[in-house]
Amino acid sequence: MKKQTKEKWCRLELLVRYRIRKMQHPGRVFAVSCVSILVAGFLGGVALGRHVEWRKAEETMQKETDRYESLQKEYDVVKEQTEAQDKDTRPWYLMLVNQSHPMEEGNVPELANIDASHQVEKSSGTVAADAKSSKR
Repeated sequence: MKKQTKEKWCRLELLVRYRIRKMQHPGRVFAVSCVSILVAGFLGGVALGRHVEWRKAEETMQKETDRYESLQKEYDVVKEQTEAQDKDTRPWYLMLVNQSHPMEEGNVPELANIDASHQVEKSSGTVAADAKSSKR
């Protein structure tokens, strides 16, 4: 126990003993003893409850920290694997091409004509052509 807590218990015990000595009626002694026991039990229960609550919060925090660290490790491994892949070996469907991300020079996909004004990448051309023909 902490030094302050021990001092408080000692003072409480001295106060109870002093009060008991001053009382002359045995019923009063019994009542004071019961009240003292109830107060001590209540204070002990409150302290124990706070301790248990603190321990549960600490365990939960540790579990969440461990979970976060494992997710961070998984993310780092996947990131390293992705960065390690050569741009030439990446599948075509992982390539982002738009106005802000232009196609790399020298990378010309094979195109298939859907109609006179539209073209798509050859591997997806049959799917697109089927979709367009079924639409009509």
